[in-house]
Amino acid sequence: MSGQRKGSNVDRKLSTTYLADCLWKGKGSNRENQNVVEESLDLYQGWIADHLCKRGLEEEDFVLKGRLGYVEGRLDDQFVFEFGLWRLIDTELAQSEIEALLTKRHEAHKIFRKGIERMLRGRLPLPASPKGGTPKRWDKVQIEEAHASYQTWVQQIEALGCRVMDAEEWLGWFYVANPARTMEETMWYWGSDSVDGEVPCPPWLSDRQYWETFMQLNSPELLDRLILVTESDMPYSVYHGRFEIPSSNPRPRGYVMADEVTGFDVIDGRLDLDPQFKGDDFGAWLSERQACRAQAEQEANVPIDKVSRRKSGGVRL
Repeated sequence: MSGQRKGSNVDRKLSTTYLADCLWKGKGSNRENQNVVEESLDLYQGWIADHLCKRGLEEEDFVLKGRLGYVEGRLDDQFVFEFGLWRLIDTELAQSEIEALLTKRHEAHKIFRKGIERMLRGRLPLPASPKGGTPKRWDKVQIEEAHASYQTWVQQIEALGCRVMDAEEWLGWFYVANPARTMEETMWYWGSDSVDGEVPCPPWLSDRQYWETFMQLNSPELLDRLILVTESDMPYSVYHGRFEIPSSNPRPRGYVMADEVTGFDVIDGRLDLDPQFKGDDFGAWLSERQACRAQAEQEANVPIDKVSRRKSGGVRL
C-alpha cells in the first residue's frame, strides 16, 4: 500500500468524493438506497457516506473501487476515460501490479521533470554517465549528441509506459476522443468513414516538428508546450484527477484537473495554447491557431481550472 504523496490532498479528496457519488448514483438518474448499493458492491455499510465526506482513498484503492464499479455496471466508459484508468482497471491485474503501474507513472514524472529543468538551465536532459553527475551544457556539445540525449530521455519515459507530448497535440485528441477508445484506437479508426479514400488530417497532429525546424529542442518556447501523458492517455497527476470531457455536462464548481499537469498558459482565466514568439514567419500560422482556439473555447469547456499551482515540471501553469 503506497503512502500519501506530497501535493495530493486536494485531488485525493475531490476524486474520492466524486467516485463515491458516482457509485451511489450509478448510470441512471435515480439514486438507490446507500445500503443496497454497498451490499451489491460488497462494501462495508456506511462506506458511501464516509467517502462522500471526503475521506480520501489510497491511489491503488481508488483504482480497485473504480474497477469494481465498472465491472458491476455502476461506472461507465466516461468515468474510466476521464480519470485515466483504462490500463489500470484490467481485471487480470493484482493489487501489486496496479501499484507497480502507478509507481512507473511517478518514476516517469521524475525523469520528465528533471529533464525539463535541466534543459531550461541550458544542459542536456540526462547525465553523460548512467552513474550520474552534472549533465553537459547544451551549447558545448555537437547537435548530434544533444539530440541523442534528448531522444534517450524520451525513450526512458516511454519504457515506463508514458510519453512526452505537445500540449496542443494532446488537447486536439482530447476534444474529439471517444471515451470507449484509447488514443491508439482513435488513431486507427480516424478517417475510416471518409469518402473517396481521402482521409482528413487528424486534429491532434503535433506542431512540434514544425517548431523544431526553427529552434533548438531545449528552447523554453518548445519545452513549455511539453506534458507527460500516462499509459492511459491522460496527463500525469500526483493523484487520480478528473479531466472532464469538454462536451459533457458542466462540472461542479471547483472540480478540476490535477496538480502536476504542465505545459499550458492561462491568460485572464482562459486557456492559451499558442506559442509566444515574434516574427513574420509565423504570422499566418498564429492567425489560424488563434481562430481555431477561439472557436474551440466557444464550443467546449476548457478542461483546465487549476491554474495557480505551477510547482514543478519546468513549464507554466
